[in-house]
Amino acid sequence: MSPTPHAAPGRLTDRKLAYLLAALTLCKGLVWMAAYPPFKIADEPSHFENVQYRAENWRAAEVDPKKERGLVMHEGAAPEVLLTWKATNAYFKNSYLRNVRSVPEEAKLAKLAETKEGRSGDGQVTSMFYPGFYYDCAVVPYLLFKTSTVLARIIAVRFLSLCFGTLAVLATFFAARRTFDSRALAVAAAFVVIMQPMESQQTVAVNNDAAVIGISAVLFYLQIRLLTSEPTRARFAPLLAIVILSALNVFSKPTGYGMLPASLLAILVALYPFLSTRRARVIAGISVGVGAVVGGGWAYIRYRAGTMPMVPGGVPAADFPSFLPWIFTLNEEYTTYLFRSTFGQFGWLEYSIRPEWLFKMRMVFRLVVLGFVAAIATRIIEPKSARWLIMRAFLWSAGVALLAVLFILFAEYRFRVAGTFGMIQGRNFLFGLPAFAVFVAGSLGALVPARYRTLTAAALATGAFALHLGGLSAVLRNYNAG
Repeated sequence: MSPTPHAAPGRLTDRKLAYLLAALTLCKGLVWMAAYPPFKIADEPSHFENVQYRAENWRAAEVDPKKERGLVMHEGAAPEVLLTWKATNAYFKNSYLRNVRSVPEEAKLAKLAETKEGRSGDGQVTSMFYPGFYYDCAVVPYLLFKTSTVLARIIAVRFLSLCFGTLAVLATFFAARRTFDSRALAVAAAFVVIMQPMESQQTVAVNNDAAVIGISAVLFYLQIRLLTSEPTRARFAPLLAIVILSALNVFSKPTGYGMLPASLLAILVALYPFLSTRRARVIAGISVGVGAVVGGGWAYIRYRAGTMPMVPGGVPAADFPSFLPWIFTLNEEYTTYLFRSTFGQFGWLEYSIRPEWLFKMRMVFRLVVLGFVAAIATRIIEPKSARWLIMRAFLWSAGVALLAVLFILFAEYRFRVAGTFGMIQGRNFLFGLPAFAVFVAGSLGALVPARYRTLTAAALATGAFALHLGGLSAVLRNYNAG
């Protein structure tokens, strides 16, 4: 069962709309790539060195206790990386060379790229403790420009991140089309993902967040698809896709675990009517097998990490609150930081979107809460007028978005138990952005009669675009204003 109607003659089909959304995402991404100098996004040098080491040595780096591992830059980095880091920090704002087509460092970088020694580093970077799926994928665009200047290879790997971001936009659009019958609201939901400033940054940076954002979005779409399809038989393909993508998500970054509960529940819901059939048992067996591989791989990663495990442990002090009470004790300074870094704390976290945008976002969130209540109330009081919205898909979107928030807060909680504060940033929530966007569009649509939903979608898209311009202008001011 799906609310998606057939397109009327002469109208854009969903496929054509998806092409337009993809083209818009790619164009926007190119603008953001141009806005950021190399290595001016948090941890980008570390992630790029990880890719570089794998591409040059055909293996992942291993811990060498005799070598220094720097948090930002280290002496063991490849000469071309060290020179790029130095140059990108030297040519800043009014320090740009004027009336020249190139700077001296560009010629040096081109020469370094031609030699193995110029491209070789020791791989002792903090990102070596992450799983390797994103980095292994990034080896491909790196090798396509292996002997070109490192500036070309950085852009090539950034483009891979942009492809993951495009996946997130398309998955959001198709999930929204299965959640409500308003095409305009579905486009607006996709527009929220396209225009979200931090998502725009993370999907043009060399970083494994991009992979989690894209894969999580596809997982969310597949979950919605299972929930909104007729339960005629246990279909193998979408269930197997969920299992495989869940594994790839986990092997991209630990935040990928945040989508596992929803994926598992979606599989159980789809299989429940067919548990007595052989097909369902086969699918369940494959799911368990892949889960065992993921769990074993995670244990191996923890073992390799040695003294730097990726999931903090430790026993809390006797007076340390449990998780749920702890959530309500978070101080305003940290919650404001989380909110700001979710929507617009850029670069190396040293500058952010203007504060008035955060106030406006809070106002919109209050409207969304009212819309959520209105959607539930309408379904109870007047079910016929609520048929435009598939309630189980809408509630699923709300649940996945909430689960993303709780999962990331739990990670911060575990870090605090281990004695480390403030490790989690708002950008870690972005894997739940597609679910949040669908939830927001559906909630705002529930506030108005059907004839005003297109206008509501236009207002949502306009607001998202304005927020986007606010974020992009902050980036451009930081790197170009005197």
